[in-house]
Amino acid sequence: MRAAVSVFRSTLVALVAALSLAACVKKGGEAVVFEKDYIPATYSSAAGGEGRELVQKQWILKVRMRDGVRIIRVPVDLPEWEKAKVGDRVKVSYSQGKYTGTVWASELK
Repeated sequence: MRAAVSVFRSTLVALVAALSLAACVKKGGEAVVFEKDYIPATYSSAAGGEGRELVQKQWILKVRMRDGVRIIRVPVDLPEWEKAKVGDRVKVSYSQGKYTGTVWASELK
């Protein structure tokens, strides 16, 4: 019985992963930096309420795609963040959900 449940779970996880990959479209293009954001390191509760874990600091560029009005948050490394200026043109690639339009996995090219 346990083996059947384990096989079912593995199959379900593989199916969800395959559907997730099929339900997104890779996109990209030119964008303009309109804001720089910094999120300092913080502590958050770990899973199950046991202990705390450090959430790393993040440097984010908010960009507006030139071919539309979409605004995307792009996580970058500190050197890229320091180099970028508001108004700079950058090339961005990202994944967008086919059904929800949600943007994720954005990066500078």
